[in-house]
Amino acid sequence: MAVYKTCDDCIVDLCQRAPEYATVGAPYPVEITITARKECADVMVNQTLPCDSVFIKSEPPATPDKDNRLAWSFPHMTCGETQKICVWIKPEKEGCCLAAATICACPQLCAYTKCGQPVICIKKYGPSCACLYCPVPYRIEVCNTGSAVAYDVVVQDAVPEGLTHSSGYRCLNYELGTLCPGESKTINLEFCASQRGSVTNTATVSYCGGPKCSAEATTLVNEPCVEVSMTGADWAYICKEVDFVITVTNPGDLVLRDVVVDDVSPAGTTICAAPGAEVCCNRAVWCLSELCPGETKTFTVTVCSQVAGNLTNKVSVASQSDCGPCTMCAEATTQWKGIAATHMCMVDTADPICIGDSTVYRICVTNRGTADDTNVGLSVRFSEQLSPQSSNGPTKGSISGNTVTFAPIERLAPKQSVEFCISVKGISVGDARAEASLSSDLLTTPVIDTESTHVY
Repeated sequence: MAVYKTCDDCIVDLCQRAPEYATVGAPYPVEITITARKECADVMVNQTLPCDSVFIKSEPPATPDKDNRLAWSFPHMTCGETQKICVWIKPEKEGCCLAAATICACPQLCAYTKCGQPVICIKKYGPSCACLYCPVPYRIEVCNTGSAVAYDVVVQDAVPEGLTHSSGYRCLNYELGTLCPGESKTINLEFCASQRGSVTNTATVSYCGGPKCSAEATTLVNEPCVEVSMTGADWAYICKEVDFVITVTNPGDLVLRDVVVDDVSPAGTTICAAPGAEVCCNRAVWCLSELCPGETKTFTVTVCSQVAGNLTNKVSVASQSDCGPCTMCAEATTQWKGIAATHMCMVDTADPICIGDSTVYRICVTNRGTADDTNVGLSVRFSEQLSPQSSNGPTKGSISGNTVTFAPIERLAPKQSVEFCISVKGISVGDARAEASLSSDLLTTPVIDTESTHVY
């Protein structure tokens, strides 16, 4: 293979290879190699085909013109770049086949300026759920993923309803300045959850000459909550049983765990029954492992009182949640009333008696009940055989004929006893009678008691 070389003003090298011998009628290849010594443009290669030969093909493809020439064009070649051309020719006669190749190129000088575009990305991270009135942390990440510096980068965070910032502002601005390609900056924020429900916090980043970009994080603000109520009788008689119904509800968003319902009945009362509770003295305690959102539990405690008065039954609920402890209290006041029971007993001190002799009637009045009796009045009527002479007692007595009437006692306390005494004289023979009548505000019908005395 013969090698022939030339160059174009030291810009490109041209090398052509062809076989020294070929056979008429048999195609042979001519190889052209172009190598750029420096950067150049408009590289043109021309080859004149030999006389008395036929063009078969070329790679890259080319078509002979009317002058039997082939042409190839390379718009740009860098320093050291190589291009190859191969032409197949078939000789038709004996002789010397001359394939002439020429080349020309223009030197090229390039000035390079690197152009880039800043691309600012923003991401916001926050908890998926938080507790009411508790801190809510957020993190903002700003990154320049582009190929140029971003100037005057500013992040604006809009504080939504349901969150508050310690500064009191509803819009927070952070100037990040310059952000180089690949550089990132982080902003940490902390808010306080002030409202139950879903809140979305949005942050927007802007920079000189570029579009704005936003990111958001949504947080569900949960409220742990427990409600308790207690209902019972407004009033009741002492020593009678009263049911108090305790209702515990979870109206919040979180499961309440380790729920303890603690009922304390007041002094002077006794817990008669508390199904499902552990009872100790005046305390009944129920324990629940958990109380789900929207769930309600009802408890009953039966109480009786041995004392009168306005007594308050108190209940408290304590529980735990993912947001900490949760407690609530309730109470119910019952007016416990006593009831009076006034009893009377009348006896004579001497029986029988002679005409002209005296005997004393003693009337004992006792309130055996548990409440005051009021306006307790007593009157005693004697038969014709007896004549009342005098009287004494806790109130003044008056004698009218054969009847003795005492002024009413304004108040007779529970378990209190009083005694009335009436001195009478026998005036005629017979089976005499004394009839006492006891009245009060409690008694709808007077209580009657009689005593006989024989006069001879």
